[in-house]
Amino acid sequence: MVFWARIGFSLRDNILQGRNKVRSTAVSPFVKLLPVVGLLFLGTIAYRNSFDGPFVFDDLYSIRNTFEVPISDYLTPTAFLRSRFLLAFTFALNNFVGGSDVWGYHLTNLALHLLNGILLFAIGMQLFPRLVDEIRVRAYSFLTAGFFLLHPLQTESVTYLSSRSELLSTFFYLGAIFLFVRVPSHKIGFVTSGMVSLLLLFGLTGKETAITLPAAIFLIDYLFIARTSVASILSRWRFYLPFLVGGLIASVYIVLVFLRPSLNTGLTLSPWHYLLTQSRVIMKYIQLIVLPMDLNLDHDFKASLSILEPAVIVSSMVIFALIGIACRIKNTAPAYAFGILWFFITLGPTSSFVPIVDYIFEHRLYLPLAGISFAFPMFLEWVVGFVADRKAVASVTALGVGTLLVLMVATTRRNEVWRDEVSLYKDIVAKSPGKLRGYNGLALTYLNRGQLDDAISALKQGLENVPEGRISTLETLGSFYLNGGRYAEAIDSFKRAVNEATAAGSDETTFGRLYNDIGVAYRRNADDLETLRGQIDEQDLLTKKSEALREARLALEKSAELLPGELWVQDSLVAVIHASGEGEAYAAELAAKLEEKGNELRVLYCLGALRSLQERFAESVTYFEQAEKLNSSSTLLYFNYAFALARAGEKDRAIEKYRSALMIDPTMNAAQYNLSLLYIEKSDFDSAIVHLQDILAREPGNVQSHIKVAEIYLFQGKIPAARQHLESVLAVAPGNARAMELLQKIRS
Repeated sequence: MVFWARIGFSLRDNILQGRNKVRSTAVSPFVKLLPVVGLLFLGTIAYRNSFDGPFVFDDLYSIRNTFEVPISDYLTPTAFLRSRFLLAFTFALNNFVGGSDVWGYHLTNLALHLLNGILLFAIGMQLFPRLVDEIRVRAYSFLTAGFFLLHPLQTESVTYLSSRSELLSTFFYLGAIFLFVRVPSHKIGFVTSGMVSLLLLFGLTGKETAITLPAAIFLIDYLFIARTSVASILSRWRFYLPFLVGGLIASVYIVLVFLRPSLNTGLTLSPWHYLLTQSRVIMKYIQLIVLPMDLNLDHDFKASLSILEPAVIVSSMVIFALIGIACRIKNTAPAYAFGILWFFITLGPTSSFVPIVDYIFEHRLYLPLAGISFAFPMFLEWVVGFVADRKAVASVTALGVGTLLVLMVATTRRNEVWRDEVSLYKDIVAKSPGKLRGYNGLALTYLNRGQLDDAISALKQGLENVPEGRISTLETLGSFYLNGGRYAEAIDSFKRAVNEATAAGSDETTFGRLYNDIGVAYRRNADDLETLRGQIDEQDLLTKKSEALREARLALEKSAELLPGELWVQDSLVAVIHASGEGEAYAAELAAKLEEKGNELRVLYCLGALRSLQERFAESVTYFEQAEKLNSSSTLLYFNYAFALARAGEKDRAIEKYRSALMIDPTMNAAQYNLSLLYIEKSDFDSAIVHLQDILAREPGNVQSHIKVAEIYLFQGKIPAARQHLESVLAVAPGNARAMELLQKIRS
C-alpha cells in the first residue's frame, strides 16, 4: 500500500533532520497520468463481468423503441428538441453499430462512467489545493474519484442499461463544473456562463435532473472559491445573471414538458405525501451509501401519509440536523459541508415534492455520490489521525486504496447478480417479497425461456405474498396457462379474477379486460379442438366446439359493451363470429352501420379484420386504409393492415406498416417475426436476422425464431451458427421435428 501511495502518486516526504519540513518535487507528465491509469484499470476490473448482462426491466421500452428509428432521424435540426434526445441517440447509435448485442451498450455505459470518474479526479485537482497541502492533492483526488467509480451503489447506473441517462447527464454536469473551477475567478463572466449553459443544455438531453447544475456551481463557488464571502460571489454577477433570469422559466418548462412523462401518472400520491415519503427514502439512500448491504433494483417502499409517523419524524429531524451541521462547519470542514449540501441539491428533482411513480431507485444516487465522494479522503484522514495520532499521506492513501479494493470486490459481486435475469429477479423477490413486480418479472423470464411450470410457480408465489395484487396476478396466471394450452386452468384463473374484481368493486376497464381474456381462452380452446378431429366422435367434436364459441361470444360481447372503443376487443369478437360461420351476416350489419353513420373506426376495423379472416385481402386493405386515417396510433391496426397488405402482394407497403406497429410497440414479437419473413422474401437476410435476434433477446426460448435464423444461416453456409440455434430449439422442445430435420441435413 505504501509503495502504491509513493510511486503511484509520486509523493515524497523529505523529513529533514531537526526540522519538520516537507519539500515537494516536480512531477513528470508520465507520473501525472498514473492516477488516471489506475482509475481506468480499477473501474474496468470492477465491471469486467457486466458486459453480458441482458436487457432487463425498462430496457425493453427505453432502448428497444429506438430500434425502428433510422439514425438519420436524430440528425435533423428539430431532433434536439425531443425529450432526452441525446440519450435516445446513443442507444440508436449502439443499435446501428451492433444491433441488439448487449456488449456494445455495456461498453458505452462503462466508458461514460470512467470518463465521469476522470472528470471528478480533475475537479479534485482544482479543489483540494484549497483544502489540503500540496502533497495530498493528487492522492485525495484519486481517492475521491475511486470512491465514486467503485462504490457498489453505482452498479444500477452502469450495469442497468436504461440508467445511461444518469451517466450521460452527469458527464456534462461534471464537465461544466470542471470548466467553472478551471477558469480564474476574476475571469468568470458572461462567456463562462454561456459555455456552462451549453453543457447544461446537453446534460438536460440526457436527463432532466441536470437542472440543478447552477445551484451546484454556486455551492462550489461559495465554499471553495469565495470562502463563504457573499461579496466575492456578487463580483461574479455576470456569470449568475443568465441563470437567475432563465431559472424560473426553465424550471417550469422542465416540470411541465420534460418531467411530465415520469410524473405520478399511476398513483394518487399528493406532492405533500410524496415529500413525507421522500424523507424516509433519503434516510434509506444515506444507509446505502454508508453501508451498501441491501442493494435492490426494485425496493418495496410504502408511502407515508402522515407527518406524525415516527419514521417520518425521525427522518425529518436527521435531514434538518445534517443541513444544520453543514451550515455550521462550512468554514472549518468545507469538504463535509459540500458533500452534505451537494447530496440534497442533486437529489432535489426526484426526492422533493414532485411525485414520481417509483419512490426510490438506486441510480438516482449516481450524481449525489459525486459530491459525497469529496468527503471520503477527509474521513480517512480523520480515521488515521484518530488511530495513529498522525495524518501521514501514505497512511491515508494506504487505507483508502484498501477500502477501494473492498468496494471493487463488492461491485464485482453485485454485477454477478445482474448477469442473468433470473438471478436479478430472484434477488428482487427475496428483498422485496411484498412487491408484485419482481414476481411478474421472474415469471415472464421463465416463460420466455420455455419454463412454463417455473413461471406459474413464481406467479403463485406472488399470488400468495401480495394479496393486493391478486386480480392482476390471476389474470397473468391465466394468460400463462393459455400460452401453454391449458385452457380449463386459464378460464378458471380468469373467472377467479372476475370474482376478485367484483369483491373489490373494480372499474369497468378491469371487467372489460377480464371478460376479453375469458372470451379469448374459449376461442383458443375451440381452435385447438380441431386438432382432435378424427380422434373423437365428429358430432361430439362439433358440440364441444360450438359450446366453446358460444361462451367466447358471450364473454366478448360483455367486454365490447364495457370497452366499446378498444380495437383488441373487437378483434377477438370478429374472430369468434367468423369461426362460428356468421361472418357474412355480421359484415352486412357492419356495412349498414357505415351507410347510416359514415366512417367509424370500430366498424372499419371490424370489416377489415373480417375480410382478412375470409382471405378477401384487397377489400381488407381498403377498410384498413380508411381506418388508419381515423387512428394512426394503434399497434393492432397497423399489424393487421400489414398482414393484409402482404397477403395482397404489396410487400413494401406491408413492411412500412409493420415498422409503424413496431414504432408504437417495439416488443411485439408477431410483428417482428412477420417483418423478418418479408425481408427473407426480399433476400435481405441481415435485416431479417436483426428482427429475429430481437425476439430472441427478449424470449430466448422462441422456437420459431430460432428455426428461422437457423434456416438463414444454413442458406448462407454458416453451419456452426445454424447448429447453435437448432440445439437451442431442442433444449426447449426436444422432439421438434423441423429442428431435428435440419440437424440431420447438417450431419449428412
